[in-house]
Amino acid sequence: MHSKFADKKNNNNIWGFKNARVDEICEQYPTMFDPKERMKAVREIDGIVTREHLYALGWFLASTRILYWNKFSMPPQFLDKTGDQRSIASLWWYDEEKDRILQDARKKKTRLDPGPQEIRWWDEHYPPSAGE
Repeated sequence: MHSKFADKKNNNNIWGFKNARVDEICEQYPTMFDPKERMKAVREIDGIVTREHLYALGWFLASTRILYWNKFSMPPQFLDKTGDQRSIASLWWYDEEKDRILQDARKKKTRLDPGPQEIRWWDEHYPPSAGE
């Protein structure tokens, strides 16, 4: 993240970020042997970088969002319990009738029923234990 890498390719300063205070911390970091001092330095860099809005911070959502053309049929549970959208290829199948209805609706510019917005089949059929 040092400024000396800002205008060079193939390094971790992919934003071209330049900041004198971050440079100072980066130069001091190799001589910091106290883990608490290192954590403080990294947190300071994180704060500076966050305030510069270089990237959107990642976040986790404990669900899967899927957008698809309604030309497939699927089991009632939609996905497997521990999987995500990658299990679609093994669980869903092409449905000729649904595809015909979809193509007809597209030609006529009519809306189809979007179907359920949330599927909680696993929670309904196998609720978590009281201690979970």
